[in-house]
Amino acid sequence: MPFGRRLRAFAGDTRANIVMSFALALPVMVGAAGLAVDYTMAASARSALQTAADGAALAAASELRLAGSNADAVIEVARRHVEAALGAESGVAFEGRLSEDRRGITIALARSTETFLLDIVASSATDLSVMAEAKIFGGGPLCLIGLNGGAAATVEVDQSRLTATTCAVYANSTSERALVERRTGRIEAKFICSSGGAEGVNFEPHPQLDCPQMPDPLAARPAPTVGGCDYTKKQYQFGIVVIPPGVYCGGLKISGAVAATFLPGTFIIKDGPLEIGGTSIVTGLGVGFYLTGSNATFSFGPATVINLTAPVSGPLAGMLFFEDRTNAAGEHKMNSRSAPVLLGTFYLPKSALHVGAPGGPGLLKSIVGELSAWTIVVADRVSINDGLNLKLNTNYNGSEVPVPPGVGPDGSTVILTQ
Repeated sequence: MPFGRRLRAFAGDTRANIVMSFALALPVMVGAAGLAVDYTMAASARSALQTAADGAALAAASELRLAGSNADAVIEVARRHVEAALGAESGVAFEGRLSEDRRGITIALARSTETFLLDIVASSATDLSVMAEAKIFGGGPLCLIGLNGGAAATVEVDQSRLTATTCAVYANSTSERALVERRTGRIEAKFICSSGGAEGVNFEPHPQLDCPQMPDPLAARPAPTVGGCDYTKKQYQFGIVVIPPGVYCGGLKISGAVAATFLPGTFIIKDGPLEIGGTSIVTGLGVGFYLTGSNATFSFGPATVINLTAPVSGPLAGMLFFEDRTNAAGEHKMNSRSAPVLLGTFYLPKSALHVGAPGGPGLLKSIVGELSAWTIVVADRVSINDGLNLKLNTNYNGSEVPVPPGVGPDGSTVILTQ
């Protein structure tokens, strides 16, 4: 057969075309697969590098909160974290530097990763570099935070006063009105921070705006165990009474003119409210209240006298009120005009705390918490009104009641900002 005819026959043979096409495409297919593998390896290596940098920045910033100006110690913490995460012989180039105000740290890491084809077509892709930055937020012990992330007036003071001159007040909401002062209200604190905006002018100092949102500082605190009912819809209406700890199903009500003493221990208020009204006088040393179930809120009337101190030990050590995190949102009312001792932590992550007493004796003459060694409020929202002054002290060494980790002197927070 002449050569020309053979060539035409070969060209017209479908099987030959497939073989030729495959032969031509094979290098491209192999190259594409190799590049895909290389990119996957590079992405994985970059992810590991970034994770190590993030962890090192957070660890170093946490150390910075304790070590203060000891820059060498802080950076060494970051270096050791990277070595633990990637290995001491990982070949990672490390750089750490503190911010000028020594409230932040930046970690930069770089390394090369082996590839098969990327170094031919894009050699820079084998050189990886990442950066992480962490900062400390909070200018002193944390003594009040409104946790709600989006509501207006997460922290609100209306014709009243919030006095926290030795600690920090934080509004977690990103609303433009996250922090509200109105009608001659006033907020005084060592540090005031809003994740959103602020309304009003009567702040001292002026709030820092657009702060990073702070996680619930008590989210890891375990709740007490709830057993069977010891009492059901228990009520006291008159006389001098002594109230033992236990599980109060259906709530606990004190009304009329009662002089009540709570014995030390854990009070479980289940499926009903804790109500103290009338002209009752209530005292409790070493008491903690766990609020769980339907309508488990507390309400203290305007004419009551309240003096409560949290437990020194036990499941509610340092906790005056602890709201079950699975409760529906509600409202707690601290309306007493005479509540000089409220020593401990109010932890109300699902509900609002309202401090106010309509018809009071005059603007700012009633000071709530004035004689407490320390008081901390962590609630979904906080409002102070009707002329009361909520005073949050920070004399943590003035009482044996322990301060829960995450608030108080350990209340500043470390957040990744880059």
